[in-house]
Amino acid sequence: VDQLIAETRSRGYAINDGDWDREDAFAAIAVPVTCGHQLLGGINMVFPKASVSVEDIEKRYFPRLKRLAQRIGKDIQPWMSNRE
Repeated sequence: VDQLIAETRSRGYAINDGDWDREDAFAAIAVPVTCGHQLLGGINMVFPKASVSVEDIEKRYFPRLKRLAQRIGKDIQPWMSNRE
């Protein structure tokens, strides 16, 4: 588990290539949503492995998911500042 966490942190996103026992026909990619250095949550996309390869998901959708997560983190910043 520690190695998986280290690899995910290094890569900057999580990838699941059908690793679920009951749902091995599906894969997923996930990105963190942060505000500054604070982790707020994550955004993921689950897809049937038969429809698109993990490589295509990484190429086509990872950049979009990452931009969306960054936008959410930026847009929530004023709200987070008001909580202090």
